[in-house]
Formats: sequence, C-alpha cells, structure tokens
Amino acid sequence: MVRGGGQLLSLLRAVGGQCDKLRSSSSSGRGLTSDLQSRTRAWGAPVVEGVAGSRGICQEPQIAALRGSGLNSARFCTVAESGDVATPPVPVVVKEKSYYVPARHPGAPDPKPRNDRFFRAGNNSTVAHMVRLLEAAPSNADVEKILDDRIAELTETKRWPWMPLLDALQRGPKPYLALEVFNWKKDKFDGGDPKEYAKMISTAGKLNQLDLATTLFKQMELKGVKRIPITCNALISAYSKNNQADQAIALFKEMQETDDCKPTLVTYNTLIAMYSKLSVQDMELYFEACKEAGFFPDRLTYNSLIWGYMRAGMFDKMEEIYEQLMKAGCKPDPITFSALIIGFSKASALDKMEAAFSHMQEEGFAINAMIAEIMVEFYAAERHFEKMERIMKIVANTPGTSCTSRIYGLAIEAYAQTRRIEEMERTIDVMLASRRLFTTPKTLESVIEAYGEKSDFEGLEKTLTRVKGLGWTYQLTTFHTLLHEYGKGRMFDKMEDVFDEMKRAEDAQPTAETYQILADSYDSAGEGDMLMRTVERMREAGFNTQPVTDKEVDRAWTDDEIFGGKRR
Repeated sequence: MVRGGGQLLSLLRAVGGQCDKLRSSSSSGRGLTSDLQSRTRAWGAPVVEGVAGSRGICQEPQIAALRGSGLNSARFCTVAESGDVATPPVPVVVKEKSYYVPARHPGAPDPKPRNDRFFRAGNNSTVAHMVRLLEAAPSNADVEKILDDRIAELTETKRWPWMPLLDALQRGPKPYLALEVFNWKKDKFDGGDPKEYAKMISTAGKLNQLDLATTLFKQMELKGVKRIPITCNALISAYSKNNQADQAIALFKEMQETDDCKPTLVTYNTLIAMYSKLSVQDMELYFEACKEAGFFPDRLTYNSLIWGYMRAGMFDKMEEIYEQLMKAGCKPDPITFSALIIGFSKASALDKMEAAFSHMQEEGFAINAMIAEIMVEFYAAERHFEKMERIMKIVANTPGTSCTSRIYGLAIEAYAQTRRIEEMERTIDVMLASRRLFTTPKTLESVIEAYGEKSDFEGLEKTLTRVKGLGWTYQLTTFHTLLHEYGKGRMFDKMEDVFDEMKRAEDAQPTAETYQILADSYDSAGEGDMLMRTVERMREAGFNTQPVTDKEVDRAWTDDEIFGGKRR
C-alpha cells in the first residue's frame, strides 16, 4: 500500500507535468451594447414552418420606398411569437456557401461536394453530361480529345455555359480538370474580343491562377487589343480574389489617368468588396470616392459595406448602411440578410436578429445552411431551446436544404451541457437517421460528460456502441474524457478497458496525462494497490517516475541561476 495519495500525486505531476485541463468551458463572448438595447424593436411578420411566399428578386424603387426604409420602419415578430401557418408556395431556393464541411456517414454513398455541384447551371444537362465525360477520362490526352471532338459546339456557341462547367469541375473529385479545360479554351481562343479576354481573366482569378490572369492581360495588349474597363475590372477582380491589394490599386490608378478607360461602378464595387475584408478605413475611402465620381451605389456596394462593418464589429454602422440600402430603393438579398443575422448574433441583439430573419422570409428567400447554423449556434449558447428547435424544424421543412452535421452538433452539445438527456438522445437519433455524424470530438465528449454526470452508464454504452458501429474513431481527448467519467463513477473495469483500447489505437497512445488521470481516479477512491500498479505501468512505458523531494522543491526557490545569487 502507498502511504497517502498526496505524495504519489506529487510524484506523478513531477513526471508528467501539470496536466492541462481536458475540457475548457466555452464562452459566448457576446455583449449587448446599450445602444443596441435602446434601438431594438419588435417586428410583426409571421415566421412559418417552412418558407415564405415567393416574390421576384427585382423591385421598382418606388415600391421599395413604400415598403419602408429599414429595420426600424417595419414591424416583425420574433420566432417565439410566430404560430404554425400553412406552407405557402415554395420560392426559389437560394443556396449559400457553408462555413463548415459536415462529416459523412460511413455507409452513405459518395456525395456531390456541398450537394450543389451544378447549382450555377441549374438543371443544365449539357454541363452535367460534360462534367461526367471529363471526370471519367483516364488521362489528360483523353480530356483533350473529348473537348476537341466537340470543338464546334464549344467554340461557336456564343453562350455555352463555361463558368458553370468550370465551377462544377472545381467542386468535383478532380478539381485540376477545371484548369485543364480553361487552358484548352484559352488555346482555342482567336484573341480578338476584349470581352472574351475579360471572361478568361476573371475565370483565372477565380481559379487562383493570378499569374495566368496577368499573362492573359499582357497577351491581350501584345495582340493589339485595346484596354477597356471590363478587361481592367476583370484583372482588378483577380487581384482582389488573390489578396493583391497593392496591384489592384495600381491598376485602378492607371485607369484614372486614362481618357477612355476610366473606372466604372464595377471597379469601385470590386475595391470596396476587397477592403471590406481588409480595412474599414480604406473601404470607406473608396465608397466616398465612388460617390464623388458620380456613381450611385447599388445593392452590391451596400452589401460590401454591410459585410465590412459586420466583420469589424461596427454593428451600428452596419445597420445604418442597411437603412441607406432600403431608402435608396435597393432590394436586399440573402447576402444582405446573412450579414445582418451574423452581426446581430455577435452583438447579442436577439430581437434584431430575429427581425432580420423574419424580413428575409417575408421577401421570399428560403433559409440556408449558413444562416441556420448561425441562429442555432446563438440560440444554443443562450439556451433558447424552443427557438433553436423551431429553426431546425424550419430547415427540415424547407425544400432544397437540411440540417448539417454542425447544426445537430450544436444542439446536442447544448442539451448535453445542460444535462437534458432525453432531448440529447432524440437529437442524436435524428442525426444518425439522416446519415450524419459528429463534426468534432467535442460533441461526443459533451455527451459522455452528460451521461457521466447522471451516472447513466447504460445509456452511455448504448450511444457509444451506435457511434462506434458507424465508424467513429476516438481521439485522445475522447479517451481521456471516458477515463475521467468512468473514474468518477468508480467503474474501474470500464476504465481499464478504455486504457487497453488506447494501447491498441494507432493515433491515441497513452500519454503521461493518461496515467495521471488513472492515478487520480485510484487515489481518490483509496485504491492504493491500483495506484502503485499505475506507477509501475507508467515506468514500463518509459515515463520518468522520480519523486520530487522537499529539498529539491526548496532549491527551486533559491537557485542562484534564477535569483541572481539572492536567496528568497
């Protein structure tokens, strides 16, 4: 037997070092300013179980003006106030980029990337057929032959959908095909149309081929094709997409010095959008320059400003620009509403976030995965479970979209952290039934902690069996969480089983921290023999187990190298 656990724990800490906390509590980091509180208003349009009625994207300025001039002039209700309403006609589904890539169920077939490879082409069977042909080609020579066999169709058809084709290829399993097809098209181009040059320069920028974009621009000039705003704008856009602000501004200044290639509204919009990600001050500078040049800002201008202020945390300015957009007769789109919802969630402006969502639905835009994730994350952090569930229900009832793995994960973590076992298990069931899995180990670890806190080890075993059966592999932190919970529950046989499983795992071998967790568990239970066995196993694994004596501890406080010869 070991005399006292404190001395042995000192020994283990000397060997393994102070153990880092396995789990860190997350904080929302949100603070609602008094100004946002004072300006919060409730809106009154119903939030339906699904999507609102479809409306046209374009609207005359006079009609838009009659509808009101922004967040403070309309009346909407919150999500909680809304009732169940019959589902109206389905609008055009607007799909946005997702910030997160959901985990794939091991038994699911290979999905199309982001489930919308052909979203730019709609139902364009021509593009889909061409993509399948190119991706099935065994070599580059075969790719070129496929294109050559269709040269008449591809080069003579004025409006052949090149951008949807390249976009679909770039999202597919062989993204390099997009550049191969682009180079083929470039080689077949006769080089006389500046608009075609502009398209190719812009496409090269989107493919992150900045050198190719600049080469095309120089090639255009060498062939005697005169610069026009559309070609310069394309190159500025390529610079912008590749974070080359200095080069973009240099070309802009060259345009200013010409008589027949002056900057256009597109030029200013591109620069404003670029600086919305880099510098609010420069963004504002080019916005003022745009107006001084005689251009009237459009929706793209305002959207860039709204996103810029949102990214900078300047939520009052974000709202102010939105009101300017409405007063100018511009119609907001999903990009506008996404920025507003993200911004208001960051500001903890609950009513305004819900108001923006209600307004988006009223305008006929369907919810997308990005907006759903933002709202679910906010409601989960604030423990607004009914509202969180309502958003998930709206997503489930919206054609063309579904809850992502991250949405399920956020809900599961919120339930687990508040020990709502029944709701947690129900959400896990729905997630697995929809052929999705956890996106991070943190979600599963929250589930393990919830079961451990309730001492529901039978429920824990059932859930772990299901998850592991679907191919989930434990990470080191997951093993440590299991050791902690089994140790606290005096489930030492289970704890040893987990330890043995760790030794068999390739990427989660026991560490000094692992042995520390075992030692702490046995020490707190007074299991001295198992404590000694743990120390012996630690030594056999190659970890140093020399104790720290009181004399050595005293010397640490009086070391001449530390205190420069002065005794403490």
